[in-house]
Amino acid sequence: MIWFSETSADGNATVPHHLFFGPGVNRPSRSEHLWILTQLARWAEIPFPRNYVEILERICAVGVFSTAARELGLDAVSYQRSAIELFDGRPFNPDDPIAYLNEVHLHRDFSVAEIPIGVPGALAG
Repeated sequence: MIWFSETSADGNATVPHHLFFGPGVNRPSRSEHLWILTQLARWAEIPFPRNYVEILERICAVGVFSTAARELGLDAVSYQRSAIELFDGRPFNPDDPIAYLNEVHLHRDFSVAEIPIGVPGALAG
């Protein structure tokens, strides 16, 4: 049984996320990062960021990973965003994280807010 998975880029296979090695396993996934943000909002640890796309672009450095993998001679890792099947069978659609938060039955009251993003420390100085 696959508890946390997504469909492969060609749509022909389900790629499990319980592996620690193998093709594409360690590549960053904005869908997974977004799911983590929804969980933090679901349990009222943080407001769900209205500007989540900007935040994910800053924290999930897919380009850095791709460049490093290419320079190390690793196979190209393609990625196609798709729904993530969760352990309870409920899909997480990264195109509509608010719908997931509204549909999940167990949660605290959550809020949505713009999260201010400053200049990274290394660039500020």
